[in-house]
Amino acid sequence: MPRATWYDQKKRQEAEKKRRESDAALKAEIEAILREHPESGDHRLEAELRRRGMVVNGKRVRRLLHTFELSLTRKVRKPKPNPLL
Repeated sequence: MPRATWYDQKKRQEAEKKRRESDAALKAEIEAILREHPESGDHRLEAELRRRGMVVNGKRVRRLLHTFELSLTRKVRKPKPNPLL
């Protein structure tokens, strides 16, 4: 194995480990926010994370919501009755 490949592979493994740890911390914070405000969407989650001092990209928030299957509760809209009928 070439020396450059060996060191690049090691560097990538360390970066992936660091990212997994960071994702776990972010997941815990997202779950806490969703417990307080279950109706919040990904844009509001991102804004709340920024208010709490975590600088995070919106695409990353959406990826984590999808990866960890953190479902957002949506309000079911009932159709309004038609006054003409």
